[in-house]
Amino acid sequence: MAVKQFKKRSHLRKLLSEIVSMQPGSRFCTVKDIINRYSISQATVDKALKPLKSNGYIDATAGRGIYVKAEEVEQESLFVFCS
Repeated sequence: MAVKQFKKRSHLRKLLSEIVSMQPGSRFCTVKDIINRYSISQATVDKALKPLKSNGYIDATAGRGIYVKAEEVEQESLFVFCS
């Protein structure tokens, strides 16, 4: 269980660092792209995206895509969010 949690946090950190580097309103990669890039299941992607969506970093709608929502994310919040 600890290994799965570590992998989820690792993917979450990578996704969040990509999102932070993008402009608000930019289209993020698709779920399929994330699955292929990290060789993970859709369930894992969904689990990683859920907190990003609920914390206002992205807007993800089925059939519409994933868009960067947050205008500015402080580095301290990245550490706390991904710890």
